Amino acid sequence: SIPQTLARSSLRAAMAAGFHVRIFEALYEQDALAVLAKGLGVDTLICACVRLYCSTDNLVFLLNATEATERTVVEQMLTTSVQLLPAVVTANFSPAERMELYKRGGVLCITPRLLVVDMLSGRVPMARVSGLLVANAHQVTDTSNVAFIVRLYRERNSSGFLKAFSDEPLALVRGMSRCEKVLKLLRIRKLSLWPRFHADVRAELDDEACAPEVIEYKLPLSVPVR
Repeated sequence: SIPQTLARSSLRAAMAAGFHVRIFEALYEQDALAVLAKGLGVDTLICACVRLYCSTDNLVFLLNATEATERTVVEQMLTTSVQLLPAVVTANFSPAERMELYKRGGVLCITPRLLVVDMLSGRVPMARVSGLLVANAHQVTDTSNVAFIVRLYRERNSSGFLKAFSDEPLALVRGMSRCEKVLKLLRIRKLSLWPRFHADVRAELDDEACAPEVIEYKLPLSVPVR
């Protein structure tokens, strides 16, 4: 069940739609790859997961997120009462500064390339890592840094979680068994699909409250046009 620090009522207020809450609850209970239809708000789910782990008790890495997603995560957390704001870790941070961030904990938005270097250099306390959040999971390949990170992570930490997200379902059906390969690379067994025709999604999108507002303006014709 959802912990008291992120009660269902609080989740419902923070999320754009009720089906987001149901997806989040499924992800909380079990590691999974959540695939949403384009435009259903995958960043909302990522923000909810980040919010859950923004404390010194956790060390969570958000990988493969775009700059826009990272910006959204930080902005959303500024509007909440989280214990520790997420940090965006770049190459501008020295190795010593990154180690301090790892010791401090919380959620760190970091590039896979930088995290690989720190993992191989022994700067990341692997036993302390609570889990990984992988955005744009459809981009993971057997030669990607994300796949290498997951392998190192699972070799040294068997208790942490891994949640993955994608809003590009077409990218997961191209090629031979593309989706199965991504699941295998991420070492995840469960696939959670949320197309627009999913019963929960369709019911909410068909609701009158979600109907688009159409405003029509009529302008009188000028004299020359008449």
